[in-house]
Amino acid sequence: MRCLNGKVSIEILFLQGTVGSTEALAIIPTGIPLNDQSPTSLRWERLRHLFVDVFRESGIPSQRLVLLGPSDPPASVTAWMTADLPANIQCWVNEYNHVGQRGLFLWRWCLYAVDLITLSTVEASLRKEVLEIKFLIGMYNCLVDDVADEGHNHALLHSLLKLHQGVIPEPASPDEIPVIQFTSKVWRAIWDRALRLPRFDEFKQLLAFDLKQLGNTIEHADLVYQIPELMSPQEHELYSAHGMMVTISASVDLMASPAFDRRELGALREMLWHAESMARIGNMISTWEREIDANDFSSGVFMEAIWRRALKPSDLSAANRNHLVQTIIECQIEEQFVGRWNRHRESIRALRDRLETIDMDDYVDRLDSLFDSELISHGRK
Repeated sequence: MRCLNGKVSIEILFLQGTVGSTEALAIIPTGIPLNDQSPTSLRWERLRHLFVDVFRESGIPSQRLVLLGPSDPPASVTAWMTADLPANIQCWVNEYNHVGQRGLFLWRWCLYAVDLITLSTVEASLRKEVLEIKFLIGMYNCLVDDVADEGHNHALLHSLLKLHQGVIPEPASPDEIPVIQFTSKVWRAIWDRALRLPRFDEFKQLLAFDLKQLGNTIEHADLVYQIPELMSPQEHELYSAHGMMVTISASVDLMASPAFDRRELGALREMLWHAESMARIGNMISTWEREIDANDFSSGVFMEAIWRRALKPSDLSAANRNHLVQTIIECQIEEQFVGRWNRHRESIRALRDRLETIDMDDYVDRLDSLFDSELISHGRK
């Protein structure tokens, strides 16, 4: 099978024999010499291993075939990259630009992502309102996260997180006033808009709880920055889960889902934990190299390298960029995370009988598309 995507085609070869109980696959970009060491070739070598690992882990290898070219991917995959933001969203981005440095690419992806993971139960007439609320939660996440990751302003971070307690943040200096005022405005808008949704009273405590967990995620990452020796696989799994806002988004969706059967809430939350983990893995794979330059080493990619003793906490510095990248690639850490991604995916599929209200097949397809968008966004957000 061949698929022409842009300038390079991909050839998928079904090999004789098996790997365990799974038919073996090889995915190779054609038209590039095997000994080519160009950036394009090296990127493809990494992606090839990632996809092979996904198929190898799956009990049904034909279940998911992702074919993306190294350049000029199909328009159906990348349409969101050039899409105009709706006027109600663009207004928020314009105001954000006075206090933050995130580019239009990130905001386009954010809107695409929150739309993609919307539950099938959301009332069509409420979808625009729901998307704006979830986009604003994403903007709040970026505002607070940048204070922690880019500015490493620990006092300002803790002040902003007091919004969860209904406390107005206090600036320590005049230059903190603009970000505090805008972050507070975004926070108020989230709740003002959520209040209009039909099941707000029923799920408001759940949304408040999930937003607190987002704060815990950011605060834990900030602690890891200050104390690198704090890294542990258990705490990373515990505290990073809410960072991709899949669970928070679903809590907003439930407020706009008149037909959702509340008896399925436990199963839904179980499914969302797996979905959040999948989204986190996609994000880690696509951002860890960029985060080196910002001296942000809270990603599980770096933690995994330390747990394997391939790296030491003292190695984590932007000055060691080449060594860090080479070590992580050679240890095939990305491949390990993609294997985990696929196991989470299979766990979601196993929950279909317990979630009759949700269109589970559609949701899994959307998570696949989210992962694809992460891969083709590598290093750009």
